[in-house]
Amino acid sequence: MTHMCVSSTARDAVPLGYEVIIPEDATATRDLATWDNKVVDHEALQRAALAGVADVFAEIKTTDAVLEMPVR
Repeated sequence: MTHMCVSSTARDAVPLGYEVIIPEDATATRDLATWDNKVVDHEALQRAALAGVADVFAEIKTTDAVLEMPVR
């Protein structure tokens, strides 16, 4: 799930010296119930999770763009 696993991995990887690239179309999440009995739609949650890690921790690309990158 993008909002938990992908986000946590990106945040942990950067201090270890890794450059993080997330293929956004290869990740997903689910609807999330809130404490006040509402639901955060999975599409909104996905967008917010990717925006959060893109702000500081990761570059967001499509899978095709990642596959076109040169191997270093």
